[in-house]
Amino acid sequence: MTHSRPYPWPRLSPLVLLACLLFAFVGSRALAFEAPAFQGDVLDEAGILSQADQDALRQRIRTLREKDGVWAAIYVANGLQQAPIESAAVAVFEKWKLGQKGKDNGLLVMISPGDRKMRIEVGYGLEGTLTDAFSKRVIDEIYKPAFRDKRYIDGLIQGFDAMTRAMGGQVPDWDTAPPPVPAAPTQQDIDWSRTGFWFAVGFAANLLPALLFIPAAIYGRRRGRGDTRSLWQEVQTPLIVFGFLAVFFGLFFGVFGGVSGMDPDTMPFLGLFNALFAAVFALPFAFKARRYLSAMAYRNYRNRPSRSSSSSWGSSSSSSSWSDSSSSSDSSSSSDGGSSGGGGASGDW
Repeated sequence: MTHSRPYPWPRLSPLVLLACLLFAFVGSRALAFEAPAFQGDVLDEAGILSQADQDALRQRIRTLREKDGVWAAIYVANGLQQAPIESAAVAVFEKWKLGQKGKDNGLLVMISPGDRKMRIEVGYGLEGTLTDAFSKRVIDEIYKPAFRDKRYIDGLIQGFDAMTRAMGGQVPDWDTAPPPVPAAPTQQDIDWSRTGFWFAVGFAANLLPALLFIPAAIYGRRRGRGDTRSLWQEVQTPLIVFGFLAVFFGLFFGVFGGVSGMDPDTMPFLGLFNALFAAVFALPFAFKARRYLSAMAYRNYRNRPSRSSSSSWGSSSSSSSWSDSSSSSDSSSSSDGGSSGGGGASGDW
């Protein structure tokens, strides 16, 4: 004679699902960069370029477009909104629809003086000429020395001149020089504002399951679904567990989030790892929360067979108990628009 389970295995609590969704939402919003609307070939939010400087750059961009078919733009950002320069540049590139559809011949030069970061974002159609290595050389040989001296217009014009020569097949002067000696590795800078921001994100996201469990416990106890323990004894365990996770992962996120030059794919990976790790710890509390929120789940929990009765499944009284319990179940732009190839280079100064 076969015996069914006294109640189905509890489904994943909506509280856990909500916590994971909120964690993913907070992480995605934190990484998202709100790109401005396209306002011409040159947009200077930071105010580092005079009107004459902007006119000179527009002339360079116009020449590059008419001569070589490169749809370029310059964006001087007032800040990166806590986002990596790489993802910010892609967001601007796609919103501005740089390049022609089918040719993907767009080019974006983005700098953020306040963050001391820069990026050359290149469309797929230009990656054969403006390679990642070439973009890196423009940054290292032209942009960095000029930007460190706050000669922004000189660096931008010289960079466009080098790109124009490269599009015409001319070899830049630095290619004839011996390769530079690699510099000794330097300690990575820590952005303390980003560290505090990411600590707050990690702390709040990991404490969320405990904060969601408390109202579920209060709701269930008001409907007589509690046990002999007090409310504080019931909620102190999840507060301790997720409080520890909040501090641990908050520090983890703060350290990695504050390191400049970090791979932009690192934070989403850490967020996924944290969400899976927290979900495992949240499972037992999710089952408890389900009993508080569902009268059917609570009755099934109260009617489950004890260990002594489970050892006598073959008896008639035990069979009757299983039969009764198993009957209860839960019923409840500048042109047509091209695509960024992800190519280019980044740097800081």
